[in-house]
Amino acid sequence: MDWSCRRATWAVVVNQNIVGSVRLKKTGVEGALETGIWLIRKTRGQGIGRMAIAEVLRKARLLGAHEVQAKTTARNTAAQRVLRSLSFNITTPVDGSEIMGSFTIRPAPQH
Repeated sequence: MDWSCRRATWAVVVNQNIVGSVRLKKTGVEGALETGIWLIRKTRGQGIGRMAIAEVLRKARLLGAHEVQAKTTARNTAAQRVLRSLSFNITTPVDGSEIMGSFTIRPAPQH
């Protein structure tokens, strides 16, 4: 993966149709990456976002990251549910405007 631009973005494809995008980007903290996702409305609530973020977490592990961060608004309860379902630790800043999620990547088991 070429990190010269500090981020990578992938299409989210369902039945050969692009329905959104998901990205990983460097945060400035060694080993920590940030993810973000966008999906068209008609595909929301079908588990597609969860699958896309789960794949991003797998890619982050392969890249050697130790943490993946995500941000969303306090009103975006659907995004919060996706993050919680994938075991992100959710924190709310004092002003309550933005939700922060943090996923700790554990090393893959050695066989």
